[in-house]
Amino acid sequence: MPHTLDITTLPALDLSLFEGTAQQRYEFLEDLRHAARDVGFFYLTGHGIDSDLLKQVQAHARQFFALPDSEKTAGGMINSPHFRGYNRAASEITRGQPDLREQFDLGAERERSPWKRRHPGAWGIT
Repeated sequence: MPHTLDITTLPALDLSLFEGTAQQRYEFLEDLRHAARDVGFFYLTGHGIDSDLLKQVQAHARQFFALPDSEKTAGGMINSPHFRGYNRAASEITRGQPDLREQFDLGAERERSPWKRRHPGAWGIT
């Protein structure tokens, strides 16, 4: 039986369990699914990222989100061929409602996909 999380607290998920036994991996994925879909937030532990680096990233994030809107939108996702960058609060819709959060999506820099936006493969549809 998978471990269940109490949604009255912010879940803490141990990523090292993903590399554990088949049962541990299954339970981790079930907990991750629950946290992502039902709670919406979670703490991730067991990732091996240096705590000083995490503190630096948090400090830079606070500095970025404190900038004036004009400076944040200069790095807007709309300018990225890879859907990376800044989105202002309420610019995305989830379940028919505006998401009331700012975000900055990032990821590995890769060559631009040759697909057009309307190409089914661009959205993982086969």
